[in-house]
Amino acid sequence: MEHHTRTTIIQSGIKIRRERALPQSGEVGTGVGNDVTPNLVVARMPLETHFAIVDASEILDVPPEKVTDYVIVEKEAIVDVGTVLAQKKQLFRSRQVLAPAEGLLFDVFNGRIVVQQTSEWLERRAMVSGRVVSYVGDRGVIIETYGTLIQGVWGSGMENFGKLKVATRSNTGFLTKDQVSGDVASLVLVAGRVDHLEVLQLADEKGIAGIVAGSMPAELCEAALTLHYPVILTEGIGKQNMSPAIFSLLQKADGRETSLFGSYEQSRGQRPEIIIPESATPASEAVTANKPVRLGQTVRLLRAPYAGQSGKIIKIYTLSQIVATGAKAQGVDVQLADGNVAFVPFANFDVII
Repeated sequence: MEHHTRTTIIQSGIKIRRERALPQSGEVGTGVGNDVTPNLVVARMPLETHFAIVDASEILDVPPEKVTDYVIVEKEAIVDVGTVLAQKKQLFRSRQVLAPAEGLLFDVFNGRIVVQQTSEWLERRAMVSGRVVSYVGDRGVIIETYGTLIQGVWGSGMENFGKLKVATRSNTGFLTKDQVSGDVASLVLVAGRVDHLEVLQLADEKGIAGIVAGSMPAELCEAALTLHYPVILTEGIGKQNMSPAIFSLLQKADGRETSLFGSYEQSRGQRPEIIIPESATPASEAVTANKPVRLGQTVRLLRAPYAGQSGKIIKIYTLSQIVATGAKAQGVDVQLADGNVAFVPFANFDVII
């Protein structure tokens, strides 16, 4: 009988594809085959729309049905205030119709030129370096990149990117005020744990790009929702240290461009993600998260007394075993890094892939 449990992707040198799309139709700003940088706007849509109408027939002194003969800007072209929309050349003086507002030329109707103004835009930036491989209708694009993908457990809902800086010496280290007191603007800071609100607030004042930590107390997670940068926890809410496997990958990526995607929906299986692009050819395709439990797999333990520790599955039980509480549960034997073997119920670990 196959058993499936929660999985966490922690992989380097793989192909990664991510959708960057608007919730509804908009303008796609780049094409298939184009390279993108994190800050590039790949799609946008107006949040609030107004229309500015100018009587071109009167200005040009021509019948309404003749106005289109003098329009020199294509429909749906973006215009600035003062852009010449239509022009009638005469011997001594030309008559011009100027755009009354910034926007796009929406239509020419009954002798009038309509400019669609946009006061605010909802934008989707690429957020990761890569190449556009396909469209998502007229809502956005799918970007392909190569590099490291690390799935987190909790995220504060925001997105950002910056150069990675490992702030603590080990996966058990705490992020301190001293570590965020220097020139940390636009950096993604990595620490084993965060346990002080003052550290988060100071980092906000310094303009950091984000924080990746093993865990934080629940009250700090609530505070993180009000910050101007994303926070991603790799282990969860509480007092767990960062997984040694994750910390090791982040150490190797120190100084590289890193993208944080702090939004997630557990009901859809969507996890917070850390993506670190690299220029090398990928060693493998993107991994599949839904894999059955197998001997030799690396797992991360989620409950005390082994929470945060990793090890390898050395035995899978077909019958339920008695646990410390006296209850029975199905599970596996895991050999930990220190050589000890622990029985772990299926609900108490996730598979690292």
